[in-house]
Amino acid sequence: MIIQGLQNALKDSIRGLAARKITFSPKALQSIALIADGDLRKGLNLLETLALSIPVGGTLSQEKVLQSAQNQKIHYSSQDQHYDTLSAFIKSIRGNDPDTTQYWLAKMLIIGEEPRFIARRLIIATSKDIGLVDSRVLTLATAIDEACEFIGQPECAINLAHCTIFLATSLKINRSYLAPKEAKKSIAKK
Repeated sequence: MIIQGLQNALKDSIRGLAARKITFSPKALQSIALIADGDLRKGLNLLETLALSIPVGGTLSQEKVLQSAQNQKIHYSSQDQHYDTLSAFIKSIRGNDPDTTQYWLAKMLIIGEEPRFIARRLIIATSKDIGLVDSRVLTLATAIDEACEFIGQPECAINLAHCTIFLATSLKINRSYLAPKEAKKSIAKK
């Protein structure tokens, strides 16, 4: 719905931006929609700002959108939104949904989440949800953390995507997560 609204604004010659004769990539509009987070008004404002920053007849690329987002230091609107997004990211891994995992990963990176923070959450998820089924995941997640440090943005997004897809498509068992809790309960009863 947001992407359709953005497309309409680019084509509308009366109230929109059609006079600017801008070409755009679908990925650019998808990135604007991600940043807008369901708020068409916010998406239209960002689109207008971007459209006015390029020459008439210019091209609106995904790179331009991402650069603008980083320059404007777009952030979560609240601390709760930060943790809600992270929670949705982890739940999409746990729910074996690699496509949704990539959505939340892209959103966090566009907003400016530190890649090593994301990598640390992946390390925790490996032992919490997958490690007993496939012990390679801890090695992979640790390597991704090192890759984020060594390579940096924007290329480390590829490494993060690699890890999240692997985790999202792995079998799950959370016994490593539950075992310490059960042990503490047992000790508390004595």
